[in-house]
Amino acid sequence: MTATPVVHPELADALDVCEKRGLHIRDVGALASAIDGPAQVVWGEEAYVGVHAKGAALLDAVNRSHPLVDGNKRLPVVLVMLLYRINGLDLVIGPEEGDDFIRELAGDVHPELVKIASWLEDRAFPLAAL
Repeated sequence: MTATPVVHPELADALDVCEKRGLHIRDVGALASAIDGPAQVVWGEEAYVGVHAKGAALLDAVNRSHPLVDGNKRLPVVLVMLLYRINGLDLVIGPEEGDDFIRELAGDVHPELVKIASWLEDRAFPLAAL
């Protein structure tokens, strides 16, 4: 059985989020690259397989690229929540827990993508279950 393809947010979605939240873009190219990363296909194979791996890649890429003047820790979380939502999932993350984790991502000791994916998976629920 073939897995359902993951639908990815696009640059237009990120620009819309930034506009609605009053976030100012410093580098649209960095934002576009970070948004496109999780959908990469290398030698005919997905670079990131499954929604959690793609979510981890998106969270990491946007966080590391610093595409905004301010809000570089908020935007990746919102975009990952959008990724999950358009794929029928919801992320349930407490404010303090989310803040602690995104600060860990932004810190000097950076967790690997597999840890980020696992963290996201533990907090993901089908939309119908909520």
